[in-house]
Amino acid sequence: MIPFEIRLLLVFLTAFFSALFVLPKISNIAQRIGLVDHPGERKIHLMPKPLVGGIGMTIAATFTALIFVQIAGLRGFFIGLSILLLVGFLDDFKEIGHKQKFLAQIAATTVMVYFSKTSLLSFGDLFGLGSLDIPQSDLLIWCVTVFCVVGVINAINMIDDLDGLAGGISFVAFMMFCVHSSLAGKRS
Repeated sequence: MIPFEIRLLLVFLTAFFSALFVLPKISNIAQRIGLVDHPGERKIHLMPKPLVGGIGMTIAATFTALIFVQIAGLRGFFIGLSILLLVGFLDDFKEIGHKQKFLAQIAATTVMVYFSKTSLLSFGDLFGLGSLDIPQSDLLIWCVTVFCVVGVINAINMIDDLDGLAGGISFVAFMMFCVHSSLAGKRS
């Protein structure tokens, strides 16, 4: 059995090198088909850049998950991720209205909740006053889960206009989740 820390390092290195391998290849394709972001007021780049960072990171993360994560129960997650990836690609290629994107985010989250049986049951000790649990009503749990997941999707999407900011913030957040998960695992 591989120690947790070594396994964690292997997961990181696999995702990292997968992204390094995939991104240049799909960047070339994006440039050939005109899927590029042109310099603008809120951009720091001076030359058009391919709009495939999300696709490349998703491919690398999915490849890594297929190697290291038990996929049973994650069918809904990957279906929802595919919906978001497709809508994101279409939005980059040809602007999609905010209503259509919002409905796609709700659909992707609902698919994830339904097929993967993933839902938000508690906010933990969010305010330092004890556990903040969601009342045991299936409809309320679904609504809160969809609201929170769609909120996070849009929070990241809003900062995605600035070059590299969404990826950097997501990386820091995932690292903190990793550290928290590691510490929580060592307490039990």
